[in-house]
Amino acid sequence: MNLWQISEDTFNSTTLQAQETVYTNGNGYFCTRGAFEEGYPGASPATLLYGVFDTIPVGKEELANAPDWLPLKLFVNGERFRLDLGTVLEYRRTLDVQQGILSRHVRWESSSGIRLTISIERFASLADEHLGCIRYSVTADEQPETASNDKAGELDIVLWATLNTAVGNYDLMHWEPVDQGQEGKVLWLHTQTRHSSVQLVQSMSFTTEAPGFNHEVFASDFAPGIRLYGKLASGATITAEKLVVMYTSRDANDPLRCAVEQHTKLLHESGYDALLSRNIQEWLDYWRISDILIEGDDKAQQAIRYNIYQLRISTSTHDDRYSIAAKGLTGFGYRGHVFHDTEIFMLPYFTYTHPALARNLLLYRYHLLPGARAKAKRSGFEGAQYPWESTLDGNEATPVTIIHPESGEIIPVLNGTIELHITSSIALAVWKYWSVSGDDQFMRDYG
Repeated sequence: MNLWQISEDTFNSTTLQAQETVYTNGNGYFCTRGAFEEGYPGASPATLLYGVFDTIPVGKEELANAPDWLPLKLFVNGERFRLDLGTVLEYRRTLDVQQGILSRHVRWESSSGIRLTISIERFASLADEHLGCIRYSVTADEQPETASNDKAGELDIVLWATLNTAVGNYDLMHWEPVDQGQEGKVLWLHTQTRHSSVQLVQSMSFTTEAPGFNHEVFASDFAPGIRLYGKLASGATITAEKLVVMYTSRDANDPLRCAVEQHTKLLHESGYDALLSRNIQEWLDYWRISDILIEGDDKAQQAIRYNIYQLRISTSTHDDRYSIAAKGLTGFGYRGHVFHDTEIFMLPYFTYTHPALARNLLLYRYHLLPGARAKAKRSGFEGAQYPWESTLDGNEATPVTIIHPESGEIIPVLNGTIELHITSSIALAVWKYWSVSGDDQFMRDYG
C-alpha cells in the first residue's frame, strides 16, 4: 500500500462522477475533475478557476466551469478508444498526492480486435499555476490474427486534442466565445463569462517527436484543436504532449498576450520532462513542512495526506480576493460559495504550517467587511455580520428559497438570516492566527 497514492484497478461506470471528484487534480489557481481525456457517457468534466464567478438565474453567482482543456480523442483504424467501447483488458488509475500527478494505464481491445496499451499522465503545475500538462502514449501491442490492420502490420492512428467550450455547470453555460487564433505552434481560445465579463484565454500546443506523424491545426465554433495522424507499427509507441496555459482578466489586462508569450517561451526553453520535474520538486518542497505522520494506521495516514493535498489545491498562494469553498474546486456543490467551515476546520492547518496562506484566507474576510457591515445594519446590529454564504463582494449569497428535490415545493432558506455564528468563527480564526504567528502588522491593519 503506497501511502502517498489513491488508486483503483477496476473501472466502475456507476461511480463515474464520484470518482471524478476523488481524482481531482489542481494547484490552487485551477482544479480539474478526474474526467477521462477521451470522454465517457454521463461524465461531468469541470475545470474551475479560483475566484472566477458568473451570475445565475436562481441565486447569486457560482464558479463558472471553464472550457474543458482535457479532450484528447484516440482513433485506431477509424475506431474510437473509449472505455465503453471495445474491451478493457487492464485498467489502473493513480493519484500521487506527493508529486501532484494523475496517471492512468489501460490495455484495450477494439471491437475489431486491435490491441493497444495507453498510458496517460497529467498535472496542474504547482511550479507554474497557469500551466496544465498531459502526456499521452499509445503502444501497438502484438495483434491477434483476427485484428484489422494493413498488410504491413501498421495501424492508422489519429490523436485529436481540443479546447471544448460545450461544457457548463450541468445545463447552464457560462462562457461565450470571443475569438480564436494561432501563433506558430500555439493555438489559442478567448472566451468570456456571459454576465460577469471575466476574460479567459487558453493557449494550447500538441506535439510529438514520433517519426511520420503529421500535425494539423483546425478552427471550430466550439472546439478548436490540433490533430496528429500517422502510421504505428506493431510494438511501436507514439507519445504526444498537450500543454495548456490559462490566464484571466483577473490576472492581467491582456490575458491573451500573457498566455501566448508564456506558452511560446515554454516551448522554446522547456520540454515536458523539465516541466514535470519542476512540478514534482515544488510538491516535494511543500510536503517537507506540510506532512502529518500517523503511526499504526495506514488508512488514516493515506487519508490525511489526501486531505492535505485537497487543501493545498483549493488555496491560492497570492490571491486574497477569494477563499476555500465548501467543496473546494472539485465540483459544483454549494456553487463555490464560502462558509465558516474554512475558518473553523481548514484555516487552522495553514495557521500552523503555512501562515502566509492563512493570512491570505483571512484577508479575504477583511475585503468583505463593507458588505458585512451593511448586512449588520440591515439586520439592526452594530459592527459586522458576515454572510452565511459568500463569494466576492461580501453580500449574502445564500438563496432565499429553493425547490424541494422530492416534492417540488418552493421552501424558504433561513440560513442567511439566522446563522449568526459565522461572524464569531471568523473572529476566532483571526485571534488564533495572531496567537500562533505573532503577526502584529496584520492585527493592526486588518484584525
